[in-house]
Amino acid sequence: MANKTKMTANTAIFVFVFLLLFSIPNSRANNIVDAPIPNYLAVVIKRTQKEIQRINKAFDNSKSNNTIIYKNSKSFIRNNTANKINVANKDSKKNLINTTAKNYTNTTIVNPLDLPTLTNNVNLLYKMGYLPFYAQKVDNKTGIVIWQWDTKIVPSKLALLTPKSLQSILYKSAINHFLNDMGLNSNIESRMDISSLLENEYKNHWQSSKPFVWVLINQKLPERLKVWQNGNWLIESNCNTGVDHLTPDGNFIVYVRYKYFTMNGIFPINDKPYHDPNVPYVNFFNGNNAIHGFPRHAYGYPQSAGCVELPIKIAKRLYRYLYVGTLVTIIN
Repeated sequence: MANKTKMTANTAIFVFVFLLLFSIPNSRANNIVDAPIPNYLAVVIKRTQKEIQRINKAFDNSKSNNTIIYKNSKSFIRNNTANKINVANKDSKKNLINTTAKNYTNTTIVNPLDLPTLTNNVNLLYKMGYLPFYAQKVDNKTGIVIWQWDTKIVPSKLALLTPKSLQSILYKSAINHFLNDMGLNSNIESRMDISSLLENEYKNHWQSSKPFVWVLINQKLPERLKVWQNGNWLIESNCNTGVDHLTPDGNFIVYVRYKYFTMNGIFPINDKPYHDPNVPYVNFFNGNNAIHGFPRHAYGYPQSAGCVELPIKIAKRLYRYLYVGTLVTIIN
């Protein structure tokens, strides 16, 4: 491609010279005495040859650079961006760097009594893979904490849950995940020195069994379930929630999971008992409310007795990402 471009450039220069020469007025026809044509041609040819050498050298350098750039497509993108920045003025360069280089940050005012313990524990949970953010800067006088996230974009509903105390549900969900990985029941949290346990396990190079995910369920029709991880929506699907508003809005933590579970109860619309054996991929998050697979003719509107139902293939895929401690947010 570079050789073809080089030939095109050379051809263009010679065409320019050719046209230039033929545009010189005919001295004999106009009886005008000019400088000798051979000397003029010699100067033009000499300049043309220098210009060809300069362009060939430029194309050779470009070809060499392209060989390096194309080894890594990401480098190619960055180099192109850099070239655009060099053309722009200093202000636009500064703005572009600010918007592309930094990840998302937000601030909360933390309860002064919880401040040192919360920020220390969150940072340990972050280092072990249980949370996607850490305390970047802490003002002990005001309680203001700047939280640095791993991604550039964070959903607003999730950002609102950034911890303000040891009772914040996003923090507690990570603690539950950690304790479950350790084989401990989350009910003993209040009777344990969580900070010391986190410190010890971090020193022992403990890491989360699964990366952080967040589940968002929107009951606005058509009802949808989405799963967020590391800046991306991994799963999006229509779902069914409970009739008569039996699926509550709020933030919840998955507390137990079953690959298959038998469900019994009374359906609220007709008061008829139901018995559903081997319901697949069950994740309980609020009493008897669970996210699970269930066969239906259609999805996207209230049909269940309070659970969040998914097509079985989607539920199976979801089950691989979820864990005890997963944070579930239900809105609308």
